[in-house]
Amino acid sequence: MSPAPLDDPRRAYALIVLSSAFFAGMFACVQALPAHISSPEGLFVRGVIGVGGAWLTLRATRQRFQPGPLRLNLVRSCCGVAAVLCHYVAVHEAGAELALASLLSQSAPLWILLLSGVVLGERAEPRTRWALLMGLVGTALALGPSGAGERLGLSLALASGALSALALLYVRKLASTESPASMVLFFMGFAALVCAPWVIVRLWTRGLWSWRELGLLAAIGVLGTGGQLLMTQAYRHGTAATVSIGGLSQVAFVALLSFVWLGSEAPSWGASLGGVLVLAAGIFALQPWRRVLSGARAVTPAD
Repeated sequence: MSPAPLDDPRRAYALIVLSSAFFAGMFACVQALPAHISSPEGLFVRGVIGVGGAWLTLRATRQRFQPGPLRLNLVRSCCGVAAVLCHYVAVHEAGAELALASLLSQSAPLWILLLSGVVLGERAEPRTRWALLMGLVGTALALGPSGAGERLGLSLALASGALSALALLYVRKLASTESPASMVLFFMGFAALVCAPWVIVRLWTRGLWSWRELGLLAAIGVLGTGGQLLMTQAYRHGTAATVSIGGLSQVAFVALLSFVWLGSEAPSWGASLGGVLVLAAGIFALQPWRRVLSGARAVTPAD
């Protein structure tokens, strides 16, 4: 078990923003998958590639596989797999618009703020709560009115946010002392095992994937693994509530990919204003960290 690292919110925020860019690309690839490929197939390939990526990371850094307590990892993995599948199904099978589904899945910070005191014993600073409120107002503006046909997909995206909150709380609890690469390896292996039955049935009835399909699946795996490693590392350096605000930047990345790559309609002024507020929430939350870190460096030896 490694010692808990010094809290570094600015590093955590940078890592989670980069992680959000990876995840945005992954979800764009999920929506681009052909209709006959199921969401569990995408998660299975992501799990297999994730196991390989996490194992190589452990080898490169000469770490042992030490994910931490089995019970915590199982709870975290069950919540995480359910959250990912809900999000995948929302944008792939249920046909929810990618940016809209991503916005609803970002309700996780609200759930984290409500649950982090119970699960982690963390108390959010007043400024963090204002930043979270700003982010949620931005999310509400960006959502706008939705059609009845999207209700199932949007409901699944909202459920993904709640399940993600539970998973991320346990990530924070584990990542404070355990190896991030080991945690990712455990989660990805669990996801691959859970989804393996669907893949076996699919390959038995429909045959192998085409090269284009395999390319999209591989992109989902690579982008998802990169995002997972960066996200887990971010939770070593910041509290669950504050780091989750940085994760709201995924909304902006997803909207950009949805408009530029997938050909979605340009966002309305309300959605644009909401996106600005979401990003402003992260900047607003950074302000007290600058003061705290400046004070810490005044009494800390040179870097």
